Amino acid sequence: MKTTKVILVAALMAFATISFSQSKVILKTDKPAPELSVTITVRAAMQIPGLERAMRIQLNSGFLLVNDQRLYTAIVKYNHAVYYITGTYKDWRYFFSIKEYPGPKEG
Repeated sequence: MKTTKVILVAALMAFATISFSQSKVILKTDKPAPELSVTITVRAAMQIPGLERAMRIQLNSGFLLVNDQRLYTAIVKYNHAVYYITGTYKDWRYFFSIKEYPGPKEG
């Protein structure tokens, strides 16, 4: 009777150990989740408050020092996406100097 109880306890412990070890299995994949990429203009990006805040945190005006470019592109990560923000030198100058875009001319 004693031997039967010992075997029963050992079997229960083995079953509990197997159940516990199987619940801790974590599946890993080699490929990371693909990121969403968005191309947007500076003017459009400034209309999205969260994106504009991310631009102010992540960017500095150093990339504007490269001359002779028609368009300048900056990369900003925001809301689990990568934004490629493009604009002319004039657009970026307004962004970094925190000036308002001039409105339409009244005439």
